[in-house]
Amino acid sequence: MALLNKNYGIVIYISLVLLFLSVVAYYFLYKKQKDYYVIKTFDVKTIQLNGDSIRGYTISPLKVESKKNAWGISVKMLKEYVSGEDSPRKLFCSSIEPGINGIKSKINHFNLIYKQENKTIILNDSLIAKEYDLAKLNTSGDAINHLYRVGVSFSQFIADINNNAEYTKGISLNNFEIYFWYKNISDSILYKPNKKLLVDIKIEDLQIKKTLISK
Repeated sequence: MALLNKNYGIVIYISLVLLFLSVVAYYFLYKKQKDYYVIKTFDVKTIQLNGDSIRGYTISPLKVESKKNAWGISVKMLKEYVSGEDSPRKLFCSSIEPGINGIKSKINHFNLIYKQENKTIILNDSLIAKEYDLAKLNTSGDAINHLYRVGVSFSQFIADINNNAEYTKGISLNNFEIYFWYKNISDSILYKPNKKLLVDIKIEDLQIKKTLISK
């Protein structure tokens, strides 16, 4: 009887050790998949388009007084991949594309604001995504192709990010410069006195306020 009790004790001890090792393996090997992303920052710059379809187009920083075909902004967002409460645990987290479930912290607002004396205009709806260089367009990924071929407006682009449109998920558009050009906005607003073009971004703890043009 004593030998039987001893054997039971050994079995229980081994079972507890195996259970402990299983729990450790679950938390240290089967980690939560980083199937969401948050936006760490947005880099926004003013740009202008020069050249033509024969000699080729070039994009350069905006010079207010210079001759140009078009002017607009470039936007580059930097994603960081994170887990959510409902994220599955995977062995070494290597089975799913990071950020595949979309954005975790939505953009509260992202506005391009033009101010001139007592006038204030939100220009988001006046910006259209477009790539003038067709050679570059043909070698771009699916997400960039969608933006440029459809001609997505800037305001729709922000809404698509918040609504987790398929082309915004995962690794797509991460750290990639996207061009938006002003339509139905006269160059004359660039030459008005006492003007400012501002960008105002709010995403939970991230807040960016930047003057793009002031003259």
